[in-house]
Amino acid sequence: MKDRIELLPKDRSFYKANLHCHSTVSDGAFTPEELKSMYMAKGYSVIAFTDHEICVPHTELTDDNFVALTGVEIAFGVGGKNKTSVHLCGIARDPEKTMEIPNEESDCAEAIASGVVRLRKENCISTLNHPLWSALSAETLQSLPSPDHMEVANGFEMIVDGYGTADALYEMELRRGRRFRPLATDDSHRSADGSAGPEYFRGWTVLCAQKLCYDSVIEALEKGHFYASTGPEIRGLWIENNVLYVETSPVCGIYVHGTEYRHRKAVTERHNTLCRAEIPLTGFETSDYLFVRLVDENGKTAWSCPYYFEKV
Repeated sequence: MKDRIELLPKDRSFYKANLHCHSTVSDGAFTPEELKSMYMAKGYSVIAFTDHEICVPHTELTDDNFVALTGVEIAFGVGGKNKTSVHLCGIARDPEKTMEIPNEESDCAEAIASGVVRLRKENCISTLNHPLWSALSAETLQSLPSPDHMEVANGFEMIVDGYGTADALYEMELRRGRRFRPLATDDSHRSADGSAGPEYFRGWTVLCAQKLCYDSVIEALEKGHFYASTGPEIRGLWIENNVLYVETSPVCGIYVHGTEYRHRKAVTERHNTLCRAEIPLTGFETSDYLFVRLVDENGKTAWSCPYYFEKV
């Protein structure tokens, strides 16, 4: 192992992002301009506008303090006994990207897989959205080509529909060898008396990027230089001499998980008194990966991207 491996590079800045958002272009309650203002007031610097079935650039909203990512959400209906609806988000590497992908009703999982392939062909970073809301069967999930990301927390799924996070499902997929990275999003749609609906500001992704511009944000997503959160902050994360160093906002639990039952370590307190941990990685030699999970005393969670060990 290298002497020091920065999982969140020290020479970068952190930018708070909502990577799943709907505007009046489709079924959202607010215009892109209104969403920018609302989210910036809450400390966000990035929004991916992922309206249904249509990819519309909003590059006019990008400035020195904000990046508007160009995106789309596509849906596939699956028939049969366990009818469901699978949604995928695509974030375009080209800020000027335009496309339309109509909702496809299908009775086979292959149609969903074709959506992942289509997003790749369109040069988009792909995400599997709200897997609990979608009522995905294990068979359907395993049949998908791996999207780049999976939503471990989705505001609509958590708050409007009451499913909580997809934490356990995400970890099970990692154990099966799926190289998903975690996103936390709002999937913001609705208004409540003219203000943000209950799903807003529930989950976010914090990007560790060289600067606040489109290309640097895409680079952070591609390299896994980010973490997902519903509350806690990861302020530093690196491996040095086979020790994992974690710096955080105040939390009550810092957890490291790997491939198997034996690949797990934890530092815990009753209250939010932890801000740092040094965790020897002895025993992780046989794990394929590790990732960090933080929990505060209110049950809010953060997830790092998995780090994959180089096998000699």
